[in-house]
Amino acid sequence: MSVPRVAVVGGGISGTLCSLVLRNRGLTPILIDQGREVGGRLRGSDRSNYDVDAGAQFLRASSHRLLTVFRMLESSGLLARWNGRFGLLGSQNGGFLPSSIVGTTAVGGMMKNNNDNPDETTENLITDSGDFCGFVTHDNEKTPTYVGINNNASLCKQICALAEIEQLPLTSVLNARTETGGGWNLEVKHHGSEVIEPSSFKFDALVLAVHDPTLAARTVQSLVDQEAIATQNAKTDDDEAHLRLQNRLTDLISDLKGIRDARKPIFTWSGSFDDEDASKRLPYDAVSVPGSHLVQFIARESSKPLRNEGGIWTAVSTSHLAQDILQRHKKSTSTTTTTTTASVEEEAAAIMSQEISQLMFGKSQEVIGSSVRWGAAFSSTSLRSKEDSVLLHPWRLAIAGDFVRSLDAHPTPLEAAALSGLEAGERIASLFGDIATRT
Repeated sequence: MSVPRVAVVGGGISGTLCSLVLRNRGLTPILIDQGREVGGRLRGSDRSNYDVDAGAQFLRASSHRLLTVFRMLESSGLLARWNGRFGLLGSQNGGFLPSSIVGTTAVGGMMKNNNDNPDETTENLITDSGDFCGFVTHDNEKTPTYVGINNNASLCKQICALAEIEQLPLTSVLNARTETGGGWNLEVKHHGSEVIEPSSFKFDALVLAVHDPTLAARTVQSLVDQEAIATQNAKTDDDEAHLRLQNRLTDLISDLKGIRDARKPIFTWSGSFDDEDASKRLPYDAVSVPGSHLVQFIARESSKPLRNEGGIWTAVSTSHLAQDILQRHKKSTSTTTTTTTASVEEEAAAIMSQEISQLMFGKSQEVIGSSVRWGAAFSSTSLRSKEDSVLLHPWRLAIAGDFVRSLDAHPTPLEAAALSGLEAGERIASLFGDIATRT
């Protein structure tokens, strides 16, 4: 019997760990991603400088299941524990409070109250809250802070190499349709120097693990269309069951479309200061910045294991700053000014450079810095599912991502995405039984 092939669309931590599970369960995953390399939010952007972490800044696992995976990756030399001088930084050089003396109550008192967005729900406070992704308010003994060896951007690629997972980079999935008798047919387009006509690939199962649920909504819509045809041809006593299924799928489509329009962008900044000695004397390695409405996290790259970036620092903007810049540029393009990705990132870099100088030194410093836009960093709404992934088992289709569970179900979006991918892989594998012992 041939080994089932599973298409996993989305090469971030969710799709990569899903593929790892499928591979370990004896199936053949093919990881498809439209970027030039897999990595997703660990990379941040195709324009990122891979010598620094321009995407997700760290990895943590409060779940024992995910912690077991991280320890395995640590033993394989792909992850290392980041033990630095962590804490909170006051605004305008207001002082550093180490994590060891900062209690949850103290952090809570410094959290932003979001008065400028009173209609936002608790779920929306996952970013810009004051403590970036719970960086300070965690137990480092129970939940170690990890970073990728070399950089976080290369982690997914290294996992694929370790597990011999086939990858299709620079590939967009245009449509996904079920095959007669089971399985999926994917229409894809490859991006490169030459224009290539769309081609088709056949798979036994499909996992959609991308941050943008547009493809998921379109794919589920194709199932609704199929059910509508089945209802027309079904016997009278099957009509009600078909209609109930159509309604459930239609509700899922509506929820997926809502998530598509509710991603929050941010910018990541990397740079160094003219006064490198002053930079070296700063008493911290990574901080959350609850008092700034422009920057929410700053880290010293050289404090991470096996990094040699010298005096380079990385910072994460607030989503409010990113939305403000993007909105202003959007308005300018609707009039007479032409804007580009480069001009947007240059403006973000200028604003963040000034703010970071004030935060770290209390005055302006000569800075060499640049920023990249991370267009889909955080989701601000979710499917509110009771499980970490969605499985439509009659069609062997799974949907994974940080938006499946309620946004407060896991400490960080990265952990939510990782757990979702692990679960999707297990659920798809279970549909085929123990393939490894039968082949």
